[in-house]
Amino acid sequence: MFFLLFSFALSSLKPGDNPYEILGVSRDATLKEIKREFRKLTYKLHPDINKQSDTTQQWVKVNDAYELLSDPMRRKRYDTTGDVTETDGSDPQGNMPHEYEDDLTSHHIGRSSRGQNLFPKTPLLTSVNFDNFAVIGDECLILIYSSVLCDISDIYLEMFEDFAFRYGKLFKCGRVDTSTSAQFAKSLGAKGMPTLIYYKVDEAGNVTKDWLKRPLHDMNSISDFLVEQWKPTIYLIHSPDQLVSFLNLPFDSNVKVVEISNKRGPTLQFERFISRNKDNATYAAVNNTDFNIASIYNIHIFPFYLVFRNDEAEPFLYRSLQRLAESFEFSTKPVMLELTRFNFPDVIKDNKCYIRVGKASSEVIEDLVFQNFPSFFIQPGSGAAKQLNAKEGQWIYIDFDMKQYILLNPGENETDTVANAIDVFARSFATRQNLPENWNMDFQLSLFISWLLLKIRGFITFSLFDNVFSLMFIAYIAFNKITAFWEKRKVKKVKAEKYSHKKKKVNARKVVTERVNHVKRSKSEENVEKEAKTNKSKQPNGKEIDIIDLD
Repeated sequence: MFFLLFSFALSSLKPGDNPYEILGVSRDATLKEIKREFRKLTYKLHPDINKQSDTTQQWVKVNDAYELLSDPMRRKRYDTTGDVTETDGSDPQGNMPHEYEDDLTSHHIGRSSRGQNLFPKTPLLTSVNFDNFAVIGDECLILIYSSVLCDISDIYLEMFEDFAFRYGKLFKCGRVDTSTSAQFAKSLGAKGMPTLIYYKVDEAGNVTKDWLKRPLHDMNSISDFLVEQWKPTIYLIHSPDQLVSFLNLPFDSNVKVVEISNKRGPTLQFERFISRNKDNATYAAVNNTDFNIASIYNIHIFPFYLVFRNDEAEPFLYRSLQRLAESFEFSTKPVMLELTRFNFPDVIKDNKCYIRVGKASSEVIEDLVFQNFPSFFIQPGSGAAKQLNAKEGQWIYIDFDMKQYILLNPGENETDTVANAIDVFARSFATRQNLPENWNMDFQLSLFISWLLLKIRGFITFSLFDNVFSLMFIAYIAFNKITAFWEKRKVKKVKAEKYSHKKKKVNARKVVTERVNHVKRSKSEENVEKEAKTNKSKQPNGKEIDIIDLD
């Protein structure tokens, strides 16, 4: 730090040095271009970021080159005379021109002259006024920096002020100066300087805070830091096919909200909106340059928003996020959503339910989209419909608080029939029926298998979502293969048992045959012995003699 302080006192530029070449810019570069290149080199060479000692002298020279080119008078003098000194020379008495005294004084205290051109408009926070700044429910973004002895703080402060000017209406932005409030910055959780801190107090008084653990490069780095805190779930759509797939996401009962913009990825405002309404809809962002969806709706101002209450009906169009937020409660009520074991009763939000037996026609769906109530359907002949004795085409109005329901026969205008269901229910005491206990949707094994496959799709991103159906088809084929394999095993087992039985019979016959042969051999052996005895009892001349047993 003392080396840097000393190096700031005297310029490191020598006669013959070219500040344009040091920064890598042309002689006609604008101040904005010079500043951009200086930032890049600062992130690469600044001692607070790069700990290698050999880069310190390089950064000092880069800093002095920027100081020269960012000062219009010094730059003009250099372009005219090639002079790189901080002044135009001293007079014989050693006096210094007044226009450069401030620059040199600022160097002696370790602060660059451009820092004096920054007039922060964000509030300076201390332990005294912080409680009034961070009130319950507000999101706060706080810059931790130093007004002295840290040149890179100027860059952070400038980016932070630009960001606050652009997005200050979304959340509160403030700053803490460590040169006067170091302990307070530490108490907020700052682990370094300069850095950013995200700070939020929820309705229960719980504090959420985090600090930036990497260098800032531009305002997008600040936006990325905030998005990390919100963790919004959003699909990025790049083609019409992906949009169709998004609108037909399986096992997703939410209304679909799509942002159309001319940038890649969602806007920061939309991501913040998603973080506050995560459970009410499913969200996607479309870059209009990928496919010109804006021309379909004749829109030329971005961003705008489409809300699909039903994938078969025309979406609602909102030209601003504020208008969407104002009507969001109405927009997020589904229209003609199928009730299944996997979404019932979670999708029933207001304890009153409009259910059609069988899906309505497209014309009826178009009318229902403009009604301020959610509508659903169940399959005809399903167990849920049979329990209520409801026939195809009828509507079922259920009051879950009273645990009663009525059946409605659609008239000429089916939508009006449904819209008047509450009044009919209130008047129809005689036709009300009690809702059966444990009334639920049917359990479908095939639906469960598909749901299970999607539940284990953690490795599937939206870019691969179009392959989900292929995976399901492969799983179906695999299931058939496994079933066929076990059937073959069963057939082989039956055949093996039959073969084993026959084999046993053959072995028994063989045993019997061997026994018969054994008996025959025994008899033949006995006959041979008898013949031998008979031959011994004969006379040499062939006559028989009597054998007398002397015993």
